[in-house]
Amino acid sequence: MGKQIPDTGVTSGLVSASEGIMAKKRGNPNWGKPDMNVGPYTGATSFEEIVKKLQLAPNEYVNSPQLKDWVQRNKDQKYVPSNLLQAWNMVVRGDA
Repeated sequence: MGKQIPDTGVTSGLVSASEGIMAKKRGNPNWGKPDMNVGPYTGATSFEEIVKKLQLAPNEYVNSPQLKDWVQRNKDQKYVPSNLLQAWNMVVRGDA
C-alpha cells in the first residue's frame, strides 16, 4: 500500500519503487517472429471434400453424374485432376 500520512489516517497513494511497481508490457512480444509450430496447410481440397461427401472411390469418379456436375460448375475455380478433365473433354478457362 501507500505511505500513511501522520495523524490523518489517509494514505498518499504513493508507492515506492521497492514495493514492486513494474511497467505493464504492451503488445505481442512474438510479433514478427515466425510461428515454428505451424506447418503448411494440409487440409483437403474442395475436390477431395466433394468426393468424400459423395463417397466415391477413384475408379467411380468418371461415372458419377453428381461429380461431373460439380466439376462442370467449379473447374475454373477449384482443383480438379487433369485426367478427369480429359476423360470428360472439359477445358479449364485460362488453360486454352
